[in-house]
Amino acid sequence: MSMAVILVTSDSHEDDRMLMPSFVGLLWAISLYTFIESFRSVPEKLAEKQGLLPGFRHSIRRSWYWIKGVIFLAATALALVATSRMVSIWLSEYA
Repeated sequence: MSMAVILVTSDSHEDDRMLMPSFVGLLWAISLYTFIESFRSVPEKLAEKQGLLPGFRHSIRRSWYWIKGVIFLAATALALVATSRMVSIWLSEYA
């Protein structure tokens, strides 16, 4: 929201100084929202041995969450790199 306000109301480069921190905040907010929505309902481990086909389906469903977890860790690492670069650029310009 703050990015939209800055882009719409900005008249000069001086007014844009909070644009990059707003983008960093948006990046982390989207990341947090995605994490919460993705892992809202992770299937439990099977307590007892079920049949071959239901057990296989359950294992596939749980393994998909592992894959999403690894993808999320990689995305978090990229977000950390992007954040550090943006913060260093912002500090070099405005500090």
